[in-house]
Amino acid sequence: MALDSWRGIAALSIVAFHFRTTAGLGDVAIFNGMYLFVDFFFVLSGFVIYSSYGVKLGSGYSIRRFLWLRFGRVYPLHVAVLFGTITLQALIVYPRTGHWFPAPTESLDTILANFLLVHSLNVYNFLTWNEPSWSISVEFFTYIFFALAVKCGRVFWIFCASAILAAPAFLFVFNSGKNLDSTATYGLVRCLYGFSSGVIAYELYVGAVKLRALLQTKPFLSSVTEAVTAIAIGAFIALVGTGPGSLLAPLLFAVSVIIFAAEAGVISRLLHLQPLVLLGTISYSLYMVHMLVISWWLELFRSAVFKIGGRPLFESIVDFAQTYVFLAGKNYTGLALMLLMVVIVSAITYLLIEKPSREWSRRRPYAERTSGGARMAKATAGHDGLPGADLTPPPSPAPHPQSPSFGPPQHNRSA
Repeated sequence: MALDSWRGIAALSIVAFHFRTTAGLGDVAIFNGMYLFVDFFFVLSGFVIYSSYGVKLGSGYSIRRFLWLRFGRVYPLHVAVLFGTITLQALIVYPRTGHWFPAPTESLDTILANFLLVHSLNVYNFLTWNEPSWSISVEFFTYIFFALAVKCGRVFWIFCASAILAAPAFLFVFNSGKNLDSTATYGLVRCLYGFSSGVIAYELYVGAVKLRALLQTKPFLSSVTEAVTAIAIGAFIALVGTGPGSLLAPLLFAVSVIIFAAEAGVISRLLHLQPLVLLGTISYSLYMVHMLVISWWLELFRSAVFKIGGRPLFESIVDFAQTYVFLAGKNYTGLALMLLMVVIVSAITYLLIEKPSREWSRRRPYAERTSGGARMAKATAGHDGLPGADLTPPPSPAPHPQSPSFGPPQHNRSA
């Protein structure tokens, strides 16, 4: 439950990162570092998906079934938002600009790449259409690498260790001084690094029996540990920017996931509050729809006002908003209103698109063979590991339990 809420906080932080300039918060260090919460999603995804599917895939669970469930989890909302963005372009932007598919970011070929989920595999060196979907592209292909590596036995651990050791060095050398801040070009390397860190974090969580027992029997110690971890995350995000230190983010997040998975301190209890749990439930929608929500709102508002009263009315409304709503300087009021709007729409897309599509993919009849040759009718989905899944860890995990992540307007750097 605590990890559920952390996921919602991370998603909302990424939304705030992309709205920071509009809200006059571009010079606040902690907002500039919130792009790193995407790496928290990658780490959490590795933690959850390995705990759910590590043993299953190694024991005969079908890769095809696994990928179908992942596809059903991420793809429907991705396509829905892509259609929404294209519709915005056709109905509102084109009449104003005269451009149907402006190159390079919204050309026809980028639509095909988005449908195929390859748009952030270094096919382009820029983000296209719904910019946050870059991480969905790279994470889906990370699922493929993960499943294949698990099937190869010990190669899996070589795969994870290589990703953790090689990815930071690769990004440091090749990512033009931006280190971990890579999206459309080396986003897959970034995702493999975070995902593998999450896998190792789960192994450490399972093996640290004495540590879990200590945290769960010493509430004060657990509370102090959680507080120090939360402060460390905040300080790290505020200080590292896109410098070399950002390359340590997945490792810090891996430690934080281990600590909060124990759910033994005061902060964990606070994270059980229903509003925070709700944020975790809709976090994938929050992440995927927020740029479209604000784009639609701004374009519709602009078009409607200009049709009613032209530029004079538009400028009058803008002046009123800046005076009484979107206050001058650091505009926390405006940021809060934008976040509230995104939360409301995200709850709707969760109920109408995300949840039904996930449940449909889980209900799809399927049969597969276990390693012993026996048939399993309709394999269950388990916990899906993405925003919206139950991330509550088992109280006393076995070495490889079958119990229980992821995945934003600022165009020069995007989470």
